[in-house]
Amino acid sequence: MSNSDEIPAVPRPDPGSRRGRRWATEAERLARSGLGAVKAHARRDDRVGQVTHRALDLVSGGLGVAGRALSQLGEVTEPPARGTTPRPPAPTGTTPKRAPRTRPD
Repeated sequence: MSNSDEIPAVPRPDPGSRRGRRWATEAERLARSGLGAVKAHARRDDRVGQVTHRALDLVSGGLGVAGRALSQLGEVTEPPARGTTPRPPAPTGTTPKRAPRTRPD
């Protein structure tokens, strides 16, 4: 396929721009309204309601586990505290030469 035949990608707005924030807000609003529709199905007193309720229960539990795991990962990967003494500057000039490699016989 040549470059002229390719379908152009839809550019996403920069998240920091005003348009990007609006795009994120609209996507969030759409996701919340969709979730509201799913919750309405879960309130039904038939088989569809039971299945939908169970699916929401599984997703909610999975998100809780993922949130706790990410929280623990964030705590573990926190960088160590640095001392108050400044680091000595890196030496400038020539770098030391490496010893030549020898082949094992």
